[in-house]
Amino acid sequence: AARLAQSTGAVTHRSWWDASEAGETGGPIAGAWNVTGWPASYVIDGEGVIRFVDLRDEDLLKAVRQLVDAEVDRDAKAKRAR
Repeated sequence: AARLAQSTGAVTHRSWWDASEAGETGGPIAGAWNVTGWPASYVIDGEGVIRFVDLRDEDLLKAVRQLVDAEVDRDAKAKRAR
């Protein structure tokens, strides 16, 4: 189902399939990031740093809002400094 969703464009965010064979759960990305459960989610900031891991529901929304607000503040400060 995940592969079909990704191939039809239903998944609009970046995502990776990390298993080489059907039914496998461990691949090089899962090993490097120490993924222990599925689905695993990572919120990555504008600098490419993992800021939050495995958040769900309201906690995920709060984390994204926090990062967006920080980015807006950073942009505003940069504009004032010019």
